[in-house]
Amino acid sequence: MSQEIEKSAIQPAVQGLDRFFDLPVQGAAVMDLSGRDMDLSSDFVAKGYEVARLEKAGGGGQGVTLITGQFDATALDSDTVDMALIAGEQAEIGDRDALFEAARILKPGAGLVLLSGSYVSLPGTVSALTDALLLQFNPFWQPPEPMRVDFSLTKLAMSGFLGGQLHTQDTALSFSREDWVRFAARQPAIAAARLSPAEEKDFRLVLSDYIKRDFGPARFFVPFRSFTYIGFKPN
Repeated sequence: MSQEIEKSAIQPAVQGLDRFFDLPVQGAAVMDLSGRDMDLSSDFVAKGYEVARLEKAGGGGQGVTLITGQFDATALDSDTVDMALIAGEQAEIGDRDALFEAARILKPGAGLVLLSGSYVSLPGTVSALTDALLLQFNPFWQPPEPMRVDFSLTKLAMSGFLGGQLHTQDTALSFSREDWVRFAARQPAIAAARLSPAEEKDFRLVLSDYIKRDFGPARFFVPFRSFTYIGFKPN
């Protein structure tokens, strides 16, 4: 469920990628170097692109070519790909070897896209309530920073990409109380708060009660933000 929610947060950014790339309407070669947690390949197939994805990452589907290899050593020839994509956890990690591999397989002038998404704690939202409750359980906790700008752009530059850009896009996703509690419990923020198993169980129960108290039984919207980092291989 957590993967599907992050995917929903990122998909609007995927739909807008065309304005940054001068790709053929049909047949552009796209390599998806994302991990198991994020499969956006079908979104690019729908655009008419020829999409490849690593077998070890799973997913894919109709119209997606699964290839052998590793994130840092695919079976693709050099200078053959029109766009490379790294989304989800792989983008957050920013593995230098995977970035170098993207630079190898891309055609000169072609672009690499790093995509990630996270909830935003705006005042009066369930996400803000969640973060405030975490602070009650651990006063020393600090919300993790999603894909810091300096970190990601520096990684792109150090891997040989030029013209680094950041684009953000905001959206809102609908949740039930039960779905949000399950989703929040799987987020990196929980791990960063270093709660014991007993504390994490209490956190879920209290969070559910607070949501019922402050937001009632109806579904609610949580703001999310997608982060799109783009760099281009030198000509």
